[in-house]
Amino acid sequence: MEHLHIPDNHMYFVPGNHDADWTFYDENDSTGIKWAQRYVALKSPLFLFKEINNRVGSEGCLFENNYFKLWENEELVVLGYNSSSRDSKEKKIHCGEIVQEHLVEINAVLKSHHLTDDNRVKVCVVHHHLRNFPLPKPSNRDYSIAVNAEGLLDLLGEYKFDFLVHGHRHHSYFSSHSHPVPILAAGSFSVSLGTELEGLTSNQFHLIEIEKNENSKVVGVVKSWSHNALGWRKSEECKSTKCLGHLRPFGYTLSDTVIAKKIAESIRQIWKEGKQCFFLRQDVMQICEEVKFLRELPSEIYDWCKEKLCRELGLDIKMCDDGDIIFISKEAV
Repeated sequence: MEHLHIPDNHMYFVPGNHDADWTFYDENDSTGIKWAQRYVALKSPLFLFKEINNRVGSEGCLFENNYFKLWENEELVVLGYNSSSRDSKEKKIHCGEIVQEHLVEINAVLKSHHLTDDNRVKVCVVHHHLRNFPLPKPSNRDYSIAVNAEGLLDLLGEYKFDFLVHGHRHHSYFSSHSHPVPILAAGSFSVSLGTELEGLTSNQFHLIEIEKNENSKVVGVVKSWSHNALGWRKSEECKSTKCLGHLRPFGYTLSDTVIAKKIAESIRQIWKEGKQCFFLRQDVMQICEEVKFLRELPSEIYDWCKEKLCRELGLDIKMCDDGDIIFISKEAV
C-alpha cells in the first residue's frame, strides 16, 4: 500500500473462505472451542489484520459474534461483513452466507449511527459475491453466490450505501446499473489462476475514486491495473483478457463523446478570443470537470478537436507523448 500512498489507518479488510484454518474443525467438538480458533492467524499481532479489526472508534468484530465491522472517519463509512463465518472444508461449494441474525444486528448498529441521511461516502466490503455476473467462459455455471445475498443488498439500499466491493470470484467485473449500489467484483490480486482461466483473465488491483456532492450525488471512476509477463500495466493494455479496462466511470450520465464535444467547443471559443494556444489537463478540467470521467481522456478530445476545429479555424493540433497536453499550433495557418 506504500506505493499507492495509502496509510495503514485507511486500510480495511474482510476474511474470505481461504483465510480460515479449517484444520481446527472437529465435528466431535461440541464446545465449539476448537472451531473458534480458525482465525488465530488473523488475530496474531504479527499482522495488520488484528490492528484493523480492533481499530479505535470502530464497532463489531469480524472473527466472532455477528461477524461484521463498522469503521468510520470524517469522510468515509465502511461496513465489512465476514460472509465466510459459516464456511468449512466440509462444504463442497464455498458460497458463503449472509446470516439473517447478523443482518438484524447490523441494521440496529447502522440505525443507531443515523446513517440513512449521512452524507459521507458509504462503502460495503464483503468476500462473496451478491449478484451473478458473466463468467470468462460463457458455457460455465456459477453456484457460489452468497446465501441470502438479497438481504444484504436490501439493507445497503435502505441505508443509501454508495459502493460495494467483493472478491471470491477470480476475475473482475463492474456494474453500476444492476442495483442502486455500484458493485465491483475485484477479482484476485495474486492467485494462481490455473489452466481453467489461463488467457481469459489476469490478476488485478483497482483504485476507486469517489466524490459525493452536497445533494448526495455520487460519481467516480474505477481505475484498474493487470499483471502479465511484462509486470503490472494499465488494464487497457491487456485487451486479450476479459478483465476490467483501466477506466470505468460511474454515476455520470453523459457519454464520453458528449463530454469531449463540450470541451472542444469551449476550446474553440477560447481560441477565437485569442487567450491561449495550448491547454494543459488542469485547464481542460476547469472548462469541464466531467472530463475526469472520460474513459479515453486524450484520444476523445483529440479526435473531436481535429474533426471539428482544425478545418474551421485552420489550426494544427498535436498531442504530447504523455497524453496530458493538447497543443494547438498555428503552423498550419
